[in-house]
Amino acid sequence: MQIQHQVHTAAQQPERAAQLREGDVYRATIKERKGNDEAVLSIRGREVVAKFEGGIPASDRATIQVTEPQGDVIRVKTLHADGQQPRTNEQGSTGRQQELNQTLRQLGVQQPTPELRQAASILMDKGIPLTKEAVQELQRFMNEGKPEERLQTVQAIANKRLEVTANHLRAVHEALHGRPLNQVMTDLAREMDPEFKPQPVEREGVERDANRSREVMPQSAREHIDTLMRQNGAFSSGTIEQVERTMRQPEQLHQLAREQLSGSLSTLSTSVQGNQAQLQQTLSLLEVVNHAEKTLQREPSLEKVLQQIQSQLSGHQELTEAIETDLNKVMESARDFQEKGRELKARQELSTMIQQIKEVAKTSEMQSLTVEANTYVQNEQFQTSVEMTSKSIAVTTVTEKLAQMTADFKSLQRDITRNLDLVNRQIEQFRSQAQHHSKPLLETTIKKLDNAILRSEMMLLADMRTERQLMQASSQLHEAKKLLGKGRHQEANRIVREVQQLVEQLNFKPSETKIMHYTAANERALREAQLPSQSFTSQLNETARGPVQEGSPRAMFEMVRGLGLNRDSEVAQQLASGRDQQQQDSSQRDLKTTLLQLARGEEEGSRVQQLASQALNNVTGQQLLSRSDQQGNLQSMFFQLPFLLEKKVENLQVFVNSRNEGQQVDWENCSLYFLMETPKMGEIGIVVSATERQLSVTLKNDKADFQAKMEPLVEMAVEKLGEIGYSINGIKYTHLSSETEKTEQETEKSRQQPVFTEKGFDFKI
Repeated sequence: MQIQHQVHTAAQQPERAAQLREGDVYRATIKERKGNDEAVLSIRGREVVAKFEGGIPASDRATIQVTEPQGDVIRVKTLHADGQQPRTNEQGSTGRQQELNQTLRQLGVQQPTPELRQAASILMDKGIPLTKEAVQELQRFMNEGKPEERLQTVQAIANKRLEVTANHLRAVHEALHGRPLNQVMTDLAREMDPEFKPQPVEREGVERDANRSREVMPQSAREHIDTLMRQNGAFSSGTIEQVERTMRQPEQLHQLAREQLSGSLSTLSTSVQGNQAQLQQTLSLLEVVNHAEKTLQREPSLEKVLQQIQSQLSGHQELTEAIETDLNKVMESARDFQEKGRELKARQELSTMIQQIKEVAKTSEMQSLTVEANTYVQNEQFQTSVEMTSKSIAVTTVTEKLAQMTADFKSLQRDITRNLDLVNRQIEQFRSQAQHHSKPLLETTIKKLDNAILRSEMMLLADMRTERQLMQASSQLHEAKKLLGKGRHQEANRIVREVQQLVEQLNFKPSETKIMHYTAANERALREAQLPSQSFTSQLNETARGPVQEGSPRAMFEMVRGLGLNRDSEVAQQLASGRDQQQQDSSQRDLKTTLLQLARGEEEGSRVQQLASQALNNVTGQQLLSRSDQQGNLQSMFFQLPFLLEKKVENLQVFVNSRNEGQQVDWENCSLYFLMETPKMGEIGIVVSATERQLSVTLKNDKADFQAKMEPLVEMAVEKLGEIGYSINGIKYTHLSSETEKTEQETEKSRQQPVFTEKGFDFKI
């Protein structure tokens, strides 16, 4: 699947090579001479016609300063030109320093430091313009900290061809060399809520992973014992019995615990059911309705919901005959919807009925109270009704969305199968010449499919199987496109037919977990006050918990959106579409937007304001470092993603190198480096290199038992990667530091973050 590069910032405008300003200093190449004082110059990859003050320099490379940028022919003057005769290394170094000194003096710095000269040289060699303002900011920046780190920041700005401004320098430096984003955000959350504790993922997911790991470990033990028996011949019967008994113990203990727990729950359930009638009679109708309401919200099984609501409400002495008749009708209707697989609609019907009964209960109860108590109850009931109205609206919203998504999926299905059928017929008709006729429609189909996976709302609720099948279809169509380009039309046609059949058989199946998550998010959005200080902790917790479904690319994309890494491009799209500011603010619920509000709204210099600004700079720096280079053939990206690990927010650093294919990352040919700090295993690095969808993976850590602990997890990951079209070339394990025998201090020095070079990030450790 082709991943579109969507991370932008407001600074990412088209290159300004043609928008030269008076006083800007550039390194220019003379492409064509037109007389004694006029020439065609190449500046930042664009050609402009320039008139030289004092004549054109003899050499083809020169440092020039713009004196008059207006008009079709700009005016420039030469600050210095490359010499015609080759220099020795020493002469060349001295000469370059003199040239840089002269340039910097022209821009207001009379005594430049060696670090400033080096920074200016880096920028000019990349075609970045130097102005008086830029040099002043650069001088201030270079004097504030470690020169080596500061030069790495300047190199990153030059490689991304960013304008030299205080904001760019500060943001990029914070992302590369500042405190990890997870630490800053955790401190900010605790500053606003001293009791902030990240919430772990759902218990079901933890138990599922634990069960799977438990199954993997006994299986590995059995295989290991079988190997020993084959290698060493027969063991004594006593030894074999002891081994088998030992292997059975974990499973037996686990089974015993489950049986005991099941028995306890059964006893408790029987006890509750036995007393339920007496609960029923002593509680008021309003209390019974509240119980029924909680049952509807919390019980995942609709069948149990129907049973419990029936037993809780039916026959209550405060229910009128008419209301009880309506209740029975709704229960029958809900069961009909359940049989048709429309569970959300059934729950919506029940919710509406419960609200009606609740209103009746309120009226009845309020009539029997004194005036003072009645006032208190009214206030309390109002607060409760606001929350439940939010719940009702949220469920209604999800139901409507689900119906629309189902229709959208069927429409997508029809469009793709129709397109693939046409591609199939074109290939059969034109055979070896099919590439010219079929390629445009095939590319359109791939783009439509990829957009559905990453951009449409369908994948927000689709189950994991459907999402992976769509990814597999995209991967196969990319392969068919390549085969067409090689003239292998029969193989391409076979793949197109297979994908067509796959898409035709797809069925849009929403995931229950995703539906619950989506409903909760809508309810929270309706209930929560929109104050940044109140929403930040919940947003951080949501982002740190990561994708709801393991292995889901769409969930991962939503996590990146939640952090705000593509906020600016989405705001620009909203402005272009003509939406008003209020709509934009309500639709932006990402962390970057909240950080902007905190940085602007809190008292200047306060701890909250400082932390919000620090985190904001980090996020903006990531956006700048992930900027698409219009002039380069390579694309590099950098992310710091907070993730929850053992009830603590940790930091996952992601470095990406790829070919630049029209602002797209080439997913079939790219390199990724993941770097994370874990409480038990320490720092872990994972290098993934993809070449024609063949993956080479290297896992790095300094612990002696690292490989043994990782292998079961790697096996699961390999299986998932295979499902979406990748195959593994090889997996290697190595040390993170170059020499494990080094002292702790030396080892720490030997570890380095990937350095931002001209070709992207250097992953060497």
